[in-house]
Amino acid sequence: MQFGRKSEQLDREVARLETALEDLTGERGVADVRRARQSSASPPFGDASPKEALPPHLPREERVLEAEATCPTCGSAMQPLGEDVSEQLARVAAAFKVIRTIRRKTVCSCGHHVSQPPTPGLPITRSIAHPSLLADILV
Repeated sequence: MQFGRKSEQLDREVARLETALEDLTGERGVADVRRARQSSASPPFGDASPKEALPPHLPREERVLEAEATCPTCGSAMQPLGEDVSEQLARVAAAFKVIRTIRRKTVCSCGHHVSQPPTPGLPITRSIAHPSLLADILV
């Protein structure tokens, strides 16, 4: 098989079949994303760039960033106002998981101040790739 006349043809056939398998696997992933997008609710009003939903079967880890508890202007207690949720795709020990970063918003009862923790830095702006995923791809 290695040194015969048809060995080069076998190598080409193996490469062609591997490429076909990768194409089928990639198409299945795209179909999963499309199905998830169709089953999910419509994006919130004012969302400037709708992103594709990450598959719901992936495990999720939540990281909650709390805003200031007291108003820096008047010193009164801050009231909850809402939250922004972002998701990144990470690869941990040859498995994928979604890391949800929740940034809680608070508003002062006097109405003069809204507080929210800053967005954590990302290696690629406006991407869903976690640094661990990018490092794995690079390696």
